[in-house]
Amino acid sequence: MSYNEGVIRMIFVPVAIGLLLGYFLFSMIYIFTKRSDKRYMAPGITGLAGVAIIVASILLIGGFEGMGFGIIGIGFVVIAVAGLFVFLFKPVENGGSNA
Repeated sequence: MSYNEGVIRMIFVPVAIGLLLGYFLFSMIYIFTKRSDKRYMAPGITGLAGVAIIVASILLIGGFEGMGFGIIGIGFVVIAVAGLFVFLFKPVENGGSNA
């Protein structure tokens, strides 16, 4: 394994973990709010969780240890923005359900 492969792997693993955890959180919130008219809460709560992780990694943890958590938080924010775009461009049916 060369130096570049190790660096890429050290960045890819936290980003992948953040994307997976962000997708899991987004999916669970979407499932819980699917029956109501508050489907917009899924990207909002996921984005707030991502921002909270980033702020905690900067203020509470700090240094190189906090950098990994910050990258995980960026994965949450990416999922929230992607989910927001999905909700913006997905048509709502007549019954009000977006299933």
